[in-house]
Amino acid sequence: MEEIMNYEEAKADIDRYKALGSVYGLDGITRLMEALGRPERALKVIHVAGTNGKGSTVTTLATILDACGIHTATYTSPEVTTYLDRFRVGGLAASEADFASAYTRVAAASEKIVGAGFPHPTIFEMELAIAYLIAIANGAEVMVQETGLGGRLDATNVVEQPVLVVFTAIGMDHMQFLGDTIEEIAAEKAGIIKSGVPVVAYDNGLAINAIIKEAAVAMDAPCTFATMEMCSVVERGLDGQEVVFEAHRYHYPLIGSHQTRNLALILKAVSVLRECHFVLPVDKVQSALRQVRWPGRFEVVCKDPLIVLDGAHNPQAASALTETVQQWFPDKRVHFILHIFKDKDALGILTALAPVASAMTLTTIDDARSSDPAELAKLAKLVVPGAEIRLEPDYELAVLDTLKILPAGDLLIICGSLSHLEASRRILSHLERIQFNG
Repeated sequence: MEEIMNYEEAKADIDRYKALGSVYGLDGITRLMEALGRPERALKVIHVAGTNGKGSTVTTLATILDACGIHTATYTSPEVTTYLDRFRVGGLAASEADFASAYTRVAAASEKIVGAGFPHPTIFEMELAIAYLIAIANGAEVMVQETGLGGRLDATNVVEQPVLVVFTAIGMDHMQFLGDTIEEIAAEKAGIIKSGVPVVAYDNGLAINAIIKEAAVAMDAPCTFATMEMCSVVERGLDGQEVVFEAHRYHYPLIGSHQTRNLALILKAVSVLRECHFVLPVDKVQSALRQVRWPGRFEVVCKDPLIVLDGAHNPQAASALTETVQQWFPDKRVHFILHIFKDKDALGILTALAPVASAMTLTTIDDARSSDPAELAKLAKLVVPGAEIRLEPDYELAVLDTLKILPAGDLLIICGSLSHLEASRRILSHLERIQFNG
């Protein structure tokens, strides 16, 4: 029996495999699962695919299941706070000991695979395996997991028979793997549909809905679309929104019209799970929803001054962010601090933010993938000609200097990527002026 690493050793060891990048295919993950004894088969899996909204959907569904006495694990990536948040059980991040124990097994299995002449598993494949092992070690019954890339050939599609398949909002992203058109991307994501397994899908419009419906029919899988009309918003504010769904009232702390649509999707998924014999009482679902927290999704971290962190990193998410500003804060001037990775559609993101942007501070983080602020400025001047544009490559200075000039009553939104949100939190936490929203 191999000696179990400690957490520091395990984390340092797995980080060595970042350089392997992504492999869009199932051969590697299948070999790894076989080497580990197919741990995913011990779990009831809810499989979530989409471009935007996967993380909040996964977290909310897991929160509901846990509140109803169904011990649930999740795997999401990337994390917003700490690395171990990728692996959660019962709403809590995995312990260092559980991660180290699971990684030790996965590393040993990976070495045997290499010894047999096959490529080493990627870091995503290893993390997925770790998530299954941690879930099982902690007695989880259900795993709610999100795809990493697409669907059909994503490593998470190693699951042979999930209990439910969920599709969130689908947009243009990862085109180098998934295709150049929205129809091609939707078809790749629809590849997670399994024979006879119920499907609940976000209302993505006629073209995408038709592709998902066709794939579901081909697999004899019952398919339901969750429309915005299913949720009636009766109140909205800085602490979330009140909605009515199927004659019951729910409070949802997440802000934004897109979150109303996500909530319709989630509550329809709950209805379908009830049909699959999950016991999910309305009162416990109501209580669970009040407890949902998902950092970095129009997260109001401070009310005076009003500061929002948002992970919008593609045009669709940026459009949702703009729509939220227009509905929640129609009379406010908006200042953006914006960092965008080179492989993202910067022009599309800037264009989507343009209708509400009064000023922009363009910056970078300590990552070779960060776009040059000067190049972003050229694009911004094309599509946001009326906004004041500032360049500050130093991320901390970008935050501090923007706060110094932020007029009273204005809204500051830090967005463009999930990767810099925790750095924002650290910077803001040291400022006496900032009073974090409880």
